[in-house]
Amino acid sequence: MTVGMLRLPMTSVLLATLFLGSTGLTVIPLVIVGVVVSYVITLRLPDPGPHVSASAPEPAPVPHPAPAPAPAPETSPTTMGLTS
Repeated sequence: MTVGMLRLPMTSVLLATLFLGSTGLTVIPLVIVGVVVSYVITLRLPDPGPHVSASAPEPAPVPHPAPAPAPAPETSPTTMGLTS
């Protein structure tokens, strides 16, 4: 397990041997085989990354802003029919 996370096979063998203590010397061949198998499997598996599906939806189109309304014509008292 440590070789899968650390990707350091020699360090993984050393940690497992130290963790097992005095019985570590008798099972060191089994530890080495386990570390090698785990390391090879870790190398063969794809790296985890963001999952992208083949049919990813396209982003929605960005709407263009509406044109500004035309300014209202100026009105004066004479054009409205008002006289002073």
